[in-house]
Amino acid sequence: MQNASLQQNQSLQQTLSPQMRQSLKMLQAPTTELQQLLSQAIEINPVLELDASLESLDADNNSIDERIDEDWDDDWREQAITERRNVGDVAEAQAKRDFFFDSIVAPTTLAEHLLRQLSSSDATKEVKDAAECLIGNLNSRGFLDAPLTDIAIESHVNIDHLERAKHLLHRFDPPGIAAIDVRESLLIQLETIGMASSVEYEIIDGYLSELASNQYTTIGKALGLDEEEVAKAAQRIAELDPSPGSAFDGTQNPHIQADLIASRDENGEWTISANDGFLPKLSINREYKDLLASHGIGKEARNFLRENLRDARTMIRSLEQRQHTLLMIGHEIAKRQQKVLSQGLTALQPMTMNDVAQVLDLHATTISRAVGGKYLRCPAGLLELRSFFTSGYERADGSTISNTKVKARIKDLVDAEDPKKPLSDNAIVKILAKEDMKLARRTVAKYREQLNIAPTHQRRLR
Repeated sequence: MQNASLQQNQSLQQTLSPQMRQSLKMLQAPTTELQQLLSQAIEINPVLELDASLESLDADNNSIDERIDEDWDDDWREQAITERRNVGDVAEAQAKRDFFFDSIVAPTTLAEHLLRQLSSSDATKEVKDAAECLIGNLNSRGFLDAPLTDIAIESHVNIDHLERAKHLLHRFDPPGIAAIDVRESLLIQLETIGMASSVEYEIIDGYLSELASNQYTTIGKALGLDEEEVAKAAQRIAELDPSPGSAFDGTQNPHIQADLIASRDENGEWTISANDGFLPKLSINREYKDLLASHGIGKEARNFLRENLRDARTMIRSLEQRQHTLLMIGHEIAKRQQKVLSQGLTALQPMTMNDVAQVLDLHATTISRAVGGKYLRCPAGLLELRSFFTSGYERADGSTISNTKVKARIKDLVDAEDPKKPLSDNAIVKILAKEDMKLARRTVAKYREQLNIAPTHQRRLR
């Protein structure tokens, strides 16, 4: 018989204020999602308006969570004497507002869909933070762009928390999300529908490459099945989704807007500027400022305006802070990855999110939130900010080389191989070792799979 007892424990727990949650949400939001957030805020909050000709609040004057008090009312009363808008200003503001609403195309993103599910989960704060980090590392197909060990190094997040977060995301919709590759995604989908002990599971787990080349006889012999049974299982496997994140792929709207622009100045130095022309300039509606400045407004109306003014001020400052953070990250990227800006990702040098976080005095998870879904336009093309971050390998001479560059070298070797005698993973390991890149065979196999390069027997020309 178990004994029931009551115990009282004392613990410290950090709770984010609504203002900080708003700031983090805007920091993480890609361009399209940010436009949606701003449009919703303008619709809900009567104090916010969209007009570039109006003076926005200065984010540096006060803290984000500063309370709006009677002194602020008095300041507005003084401004109300001289600040008035004419009919032409109102018409122009309304036209800009209508154009902004009509221009927004913002379907739900995969990240937004997963974050909504995450917010209602009962996971611990550490696991939720790790899950947010993983969500930021998902590609358009819904797969993780890098192994958990690399993500842990780059984001400075505990590997155990990432493991638990990965299993948590596997229970989310759509099934098969947050997998490393197609094989793991399909296995997760089968587990979700209770088919972990099925023939389909065995085929995917051990014979996916044979299935891809329709080697039903080979699979049947290995599993003790006839060819017809394998063919039926293959049909059921074909009903699974090899790209579970594609339904939320934002590239279905093909126009990607760069958040930052890299260019050379007259001295040949790289400069980074914010491409914020596509973002609305939010301002406080002066008519409501005048109304609050008047003495005839009731207590209930005054409290309503104060609350909306506080929300409006938070929104404006969160937007300014988001742009400022992206600029700081962009400057650090330009300083560390100058060759990439002109030559492309093949010139990438090892740089982790923790490296940049330490320089900017930010947390690595903040960097992870900021770079997901954001883009930089440079002479080398339109590059996602996340692609600039990669771990690397140290050579015998003490220099380092990024894993992106290692992958590029593996691809070059395969592209140049004799199709009648394709290189095995072991052969690639030996070639790379001669070039002072010492990798394990399983690492080469992992990179080859990430590059969508088939195994040796499938590349051999017969």
